Parts: sequence; C-alpha cells; structure tokens
Amino acid sequence: MKPTQIRASILFAILISAVITEKTDDIDMQNEINPTKVDSSSSLETQTIVTIRFGDGEEQTTNITATATPTPTPAVKPKESHSKAQATIITCLMDWMPGRVEEQRLRVSAILNNYTIKVVHGTNATLEKINDRHIVMFLPRPEGLIQGSPQLLSTALQDRKADILLVVKEITVLVGYASSIRRAMLIGKMTTLPELTLTLSTNAVLRNKVRAKFDSLNALAFAFNQFSSIGNGGLEMVSVEEKDRYEVRFSGQAPVLLLADPNSSHARALLLATSDYLTGEQRPVSGCQNCQQMTDLKLSKPKELLMIAFLILAPHPFLLATVQGIMGLNDKTTRIYIYNQVPEYKEIVSDTIYRLKNVENFTNVEVIQSSATLHLGGLKNMMLNECKRIGCTKFIHIDSKVFMNPGRIETIAKFDLPVFAPVLNMQMSITSNFNREINSQNGLPGFSWDHLHIVRHESENRLEGFWHAACVHDFYSLRRDIIDQVSSAYTSQGSNNSDASFCHTLREAGIPMLVSNTVKEAGMLVNATGHNINDSDILAFESNPVIWNGFFSDPEFQALMAGDTSVVKSPCDEVYEVPFLSELGAREIETMAAKSNKWSSAVKKDPRKDNKLEDVPTVDIFLKDLGLENLMRHLRKETNLQYAEREIAFPKMGAHYDIVLSLVARFKSDEQPGLPLHHDASVTTWFINLTPRQMYKGGEVLFPNQGDCITNADVGRILIFPGELTHPKILKNVTEGVLYKMILHTGDY
Repeated sequence: MKPTQIRASILFAILISAVITEKTDDIDMQNEINPTKVDSSSSLETQTIVTIRFGDGEEQTTNITATATPTPTPAVKPKESHSKAQATIITCLMDWMPGRVEEQRLRVSAILNNYTIKVVHGTNATLEKINDRHIVMFLPRPEGLIQGSPQLLSTALQDRKADILLVVKEITVLVGYASSIRRAMLIGKMTTLPELTLTLSTNAVLRNKVRAKFDSLNALAFAFNQFSSIGNGGLEMVSVEEKDRYEVRFSGQAPVLLLADPNSSHARALLLATSDYLTGEQRPVSGCQNCQQMTDLKLSKPKELLMIAFLILAPHPFLLATVQGIMGLNDKTTRIYIYNQVPEYKEIVSDTIYRLKNVENFTNVEVIQSSATLHLGGLKNMMLNECKRIGCTKFIHIDSKVFMNPGRIETIAKFDLPVFAPVLNMQMSITSNFNREINSQNGLPGFSWDHLHIVRHESENRLEGFWHAACVHDFYSLRRDIIDQVSSAYTSQGSNNSDASFCHTLREAGIPMLVSNTVKEAGMLVNATGHNINDSDILAFESNPVIWNGFFSDPEFQALMAGDTSVVKSPCDEVYEVPFLSELGAREIETMAAKSNKWSSAVKKDPRKDNKLEDVPTVDIFLKDLGLENLMRHLRKETNLQYAEREIAFPKMGAHYDIVLSLVARFKSDEQPGLPLHHDASVTTWFINLTPRQMYKGGEVLFPNQGDCITNADVGRILIFPGELTHPKILKNVTEGVLYKMILHTGDY
C-alpha cells in the first residue's frame, strides 16, 4: 500500500468517525466561540472539502458528506498569563537524518528565544516528559525559525480564547498547553502528536471539546513560498537596534514562527538565508557574534592531505596571474590536478607544470586530459572519487578565474567546516562565488536581498560574518566526510550545470554550505566580459581594474589615485614626472608593438593623419592599431592622471581637452636615433618610456628654454609638459640598444 493510500484511508476513517463536520470555517468558528450554545437535539448534514498538508509537503484532499449530532462541552477557563511562560518545541525527523542544517538552525533560534526543543526520530512524537504547564509547539518537520518568545504563544492562546491553536500554512503546526493536548489525545484516543494534529484539522467536534481553533488571524506564523522576497510584498528584514536583534516582519508584524513551503527550493533557501539574522549570529549593533568561534575552527591538522582541482574551463584574462595561486604549496600534504579544456592555453599549462616540478620542486601534480565524451559534471565526480582513492581529507575546487593572494589555499583548508568558501567578488560585477537564494523561476542560484552588503568591501552597510549559502562555486573546500555522504554530486539533477547539481545535492542532504567575508584579502574573481582569447591582459583595465593595477601600474600611481600628489615630481620648469605604468606594464605595450611589426616610415607624408603630413615624423605605430587608444583615453579620464595634469601641472587647462594623437615610437641608432628641436601642435605632450634605462643609452629629453634642462624619466613614468611654443625640446640620439616610447598629445578633440 502506498503512503498516499494509507494517508487517504486514515483521513477517511477520521472523517467518518467525526461526530460533526463543518460546512465553512465560519460555522466552525461560531461553534468554537460559544460551544455551550449548540442545540444537542439538532442534527446537521454537511458537505466538507478538507485539505491536509503533511510534513513532506504532500497534500490530501477529501470531499465527504456526513450527518452528526454535536455534544456541548463547557468552556475551559483560559490559562493565567505568566510573564515567564515556558515552551517546548517537538518536531519529527521523519525520513531525515539527524543533524541537518535545517534542524541546526531551528535549534539555535529556539534556544535563543528560550524554548526547549525535542527532536524525535520518525513520526512517533508524544508528550513524554513534558511538563503540563508548558506550551507545546509541534512541527511536523524540523524546518523553521523561532523569532518570538513563549509569552507570545501564551498571549495568542488567550486572545483567541483557545487551549490549542492550529496553524495551517504550507504545513500544519499545532500550538497549545501540554495539559490540553494530553486531554485532547485522551478524548480522541490518540497517542502521537502527528495523529492529533491531523484529527483536529478535520474533526470540528473534537476541536470544540478541547477548545482547539484555527489561527485564522495569522498571529503565530508566516510561511515563505515560491513568490516570497525580502523587501517586497510587505516582507522585510528589520533591525531592532534597541534590542540589538533582527526581525522578519510581514505587513509590519513579526510572527513567532517562520516556515517554508517544503516543495519550494526558493522558499527553503530564503528561510535558511534569514536564519543568519534570526539566530542572533548577526546583530545590527554588535555585528557578527560567531566570528571568533568560527575562526577558532581554523585548526591545523598535521596529517591533512589536500586534493586541489584546478579547472581551466573558459578563456579569461590574467590566467598567468591566477595560476600563481597554486604555487608555493607543501608537496608532502598536497596533490594538484589540473584540467584544461581551452586548447589555446596548452602552452601555459605546460609552463605551469614545468615550473611546479622544476622550480617549486612540487612533484605531486597531474594533468587530466580533456575528452569529448567526458562532460564537466562527470569529470568532477571522478575527482571526488580520486580524493577517496588517495585518502585526502579535503577537496578544494578552484576555477582558473579565481585570483588568489598567496597562502590563501592553506588558510581556507584550515577551516574545519563541511563546505566552506571565502567570499570572492567579481570585479565590476555583483557576481561572486556563492548564492544565498534560489531563483523562483528557473531553480538556479540567484542573488539574495543582502548580497551586496556581504560582497562589497567598500560599502558603508557592509556586514561581516559567516553566512549560510544555497550554493557555492568556483572556489570552495569540501571535507572528506561530506564526500563520503554524497554520490554523483555534480550530476544528481541530470543537468549540464554541474554547480547547480552539486548545490542541489548538498541542500537535499541538509549539508550546510558556509561562506565568510572575514578572510582578509582572499582574492577575487576575474571578469571575462568582452575578453578575446588573443587579447593582451593589459586591455582588461575596465573589467578588472584591481588586478590590472596590481600588475601593470606603478605602486606610486596607486598612491596618486588615492590622492597622494607628493609622488608627482618636477625635474624642469613646467615639466612634470608622473608615476604611471609598472615595468611589466610598460614592457607589455612594448612587446605588443614589437610583435605587430607594422612600423611606419619616418617620412613627412603620412596618410594616417587628417592633413596627410607630419612635420616631425617618427617610426611609429598608432595606439588604435594596437587596440590601446581607448585604454589610454579611459585611464586619463577615469584616474588621477587627469587631476595631475590639470590641477598640479596646468591649473588653467580646460576640461574639454582630450587625447588627439597617441602612438608608440621606436628609436635606435641605425634607424631613427632621436628627434630635432621642435614643438608640438598640442596643449600638453606626454612622453612615456617603455624600455628600462639599462637596455639603451642616450634618449634624454633636452628643454633649451628651461635652462637646457635635461631629464629622462624611468620606465613607465610620464613626462607631461606644454606642447606648444614655450617648451621646444630635443630627443637626444639613442646610441645603443632600442628605446620604445609612447607619445600622447592632448588638445581640442
């Protein structure tokens, strides 16, 4: 016999044995308000449609006609109000394993609000060892959050003039005095709370006898459903600063109990996300309450064996930078597996393996070959099995677009948590490596109402702490005992989205996924928006400014961007030396120009120019032909370079000026060694040396009108000076080596 058939039989038997049925809730409520006024000589024939919701979310609907004679029951005197009401929550695990994240969250919220909680295996929940004076809340499944005191339950019972209240939401909850519940079980000849809850939901006569009523005022509970969203529809998260606590309110009221539709992944994820606030672990005034406790879980384990899966799945900038994250690890306690499905990166992978083995002396590294028949989910399942085979204690998943600061793998591995991820934000995007919501439309991970407060480091409203996630991806650790609990984790949904399948598997198993933004400088996600696999990384300034600055800008340029103008020097009158590119950045542009090898001839007739002429020609390549023109224009406008140019060097310079000419010129002794005395048709001229001084001789800039001042900026630094009559200049001949110089003119655009 199927469970639904058993439930239907039980429901039918209960309804047939009822001594009265109700036509509407109004008739039931009228009888409840005045139970002694029912005419015992009358009989009622009614048709009832009853829907009962079970703990697993399944519904049973029955349509039945019955004739019954009601029996009057004297009203029971309401319990006296107690300022220190005591309450016990009883819940059933049903077919769940103990220790699930839902049960943990319920326990913490219950204890915080002074409830005792009793979790029963199976469905055999009784009032054994429960004090008669206690208020009992029976939850059919251990999934819910408490945010109100037992006194509020007592008040609700008194306000409704009831000894038992039935909260009918997505699941049916029973609340009542223990003594009254015992009396109801005795009268109804029942032994368990699930049976009593089901019977009271359908048997109006028994409800009348024991003063049980439906919570028609919705005073006790609110249930998240498929359409619930914090900040919409009257649902909000409120900080009660005088109490240093958060509350979820619906239409201005804070229900005692929060539930979730058991059939909605969205609703259940939302309930879990709110738990970080309602358990008191995050407070509006005193902030994170469990950060120290969670940090204390960072225990180094001498016998730990880490398995690292480094996955290159799609083209993105800064791959050479992200592979640095797997360098410097302990060969004795770490195994690295690299998988690459981008053919163009084969050489980079080979170089990485060579460096690991021959420079880092790290021998325990393997390359997993890509295969047309092996999809990503299957590959990741295979890696989990490999973790079991080698006896690893932790599995660390790293997507190659994760940029990690040194030592962060070891830091993450030390957190003794089932599943853990440091919060990583993608530059110029709200995307991160975790999600706390499940999209109600497509069932995929989505962004919660508090997402930006967690990921934005610079936000005034940033919240710091540990957070339960509905999904983690890109960079996370997985403890070995969790691997043993799940099988085929990355393909459980039969979906091509291995991350979604993995997270669904963990959620269904009740395994907590924790993320934290307390790991300082953990790293970030590389933004691949608009990236072409053949593009130089130096073009990724707009999409990845933080990493770009870390690699391609001079440290003093970053100080200038922060407002430190002392880094700007003046070697000659109205000539300013401004920090800009690092040597790596300068050499990258030099390399791009050299590789293109599309140099012009140093002749005055120049078809590239509007007037087809160049008075002082150079051997050069226009920046637009290298794809760098927009980068330089953006850098000038969006950084303090423009501030240095206008406010420090030339305060009277108009804001409407822009770059009108930009090129890379090449100077060498056997080609064009230098430039004669000349001035430019520009408001300002920028000289940026791309070649380090030790690689050439000569190439200084002479300003005759400034007292024959001679200067030559270091690699990557800018010389800014007036381009017109006041500052004619000579570029002295390069006598050895080759000098690459970027030249920019500003003027009316």
